[in-house]
Amino acid sequence: MSDSRKLSIRHEQFRSFLNCPICEEFPISPAFWGDDGKRYPQKTKLEDMSVQTLAECPKCLQKWSVFDDVQQSELKIVETAISEEVWDSQQEIVDNQSSATLQSRYIFSKEWSKSYILDYEELQNTGLTITFPIFKLNMQKMLKEKYSISETLKLTHTKEISLEVPAWKKVHLFIRWKRRWQNGYIEIHDSQLGIKKAHYKIELEPIADKEVREEEIKKRKFILGQF
Repeated sequence: MSDSRKLSIRHEQFRSFLNCPICEEFPISPAFWGDDGKRYPQKTKLEDMSVQTLAECPKCLQKWSVFDDVQQSELKIVETAISEEVWDSQQEIVDNQSSATLQSRYIFSKEWSKSYILDYEELQNTGLTITFPIFKLNMQKMLKEKYSISETLKLTHTKEISLEVPAWKKVHLFIRWKRRWQNGYIEIHDSQLGIKKAHYKIELEPIADKEVREEEIKKRKFILGQF
């Protein structure tokens, strides 16, 4: 295009893949309608069309704007709450059958990776054409950059626990691992469809809760006598 006007994200999709950005019919040759309600002749150039021009799919007869004020929909990351879920558990039993206090140290570790889940379900019938590869990649790129996500990198979280076991006590040490998620959504400001949301979850470093239970050990009695 020779002028400064930008194409809408849906018309960019059509130009890239020759499919309808709404029903995805392929290939199509759309009709173009001016703001006066009249159809443009077939060979009219885009630079000769008005900024309010609409393209019409010959299959589904749905229309989309050809031009936009911005190059693509504006995307904004909004964080909400951090959620937790039970992941795994480990247990150690220390049996102190002596009259002295026992000192023990344990190291627990859990491997994890900073993964993410991006939910497109709420956008499927909004006309935002979420199957459009460029649109999906833009959202994925935003999340990876903000949260420094590397899906191939494996991380290890370690928890060290010192345990004091009193004399004649049996101690049960429980470690309960919890998976943590940063929840949020990507707010899509689309000039044609308004504000839409794509919810996401980012895996955070896990945490481990500790629980200690004690129980008495019956002392052994020794009886001296002649044999």
